[in-house]
Amino acid sequence: MTPEDQERLEACTLEIAEILYRNAESKNALQLKTLEGIELAVREQLLENVSPKIGFFCKEKQWNDIWKRKTSQKLHRQIDNYK
Repeated sequence: MTPEDQERLEACTLEIAEILYRNAESKNALQLKTLEGIELAVREQLLENVSPKIGFFCKEKQWNDIWKRKTSQKLHRQIDNYK
């Protein structure tokens, strides 16, 4: 990972943490009083809000990579047929 990407990732992570904390706090302020409660709140927020979007992005990227590879293979076969 480039230093620029690392810096950007850190900034985004801090912003995400602030948003998740703010929303967890409004849901159940008592939950954020213990380490276990914080861990559960973070896990709940991640599973509910972050993981589905990351999973969708990864799946979409994977399908795009497969599509590009197959398209490239077809194109190479067509070029070979014209030779």
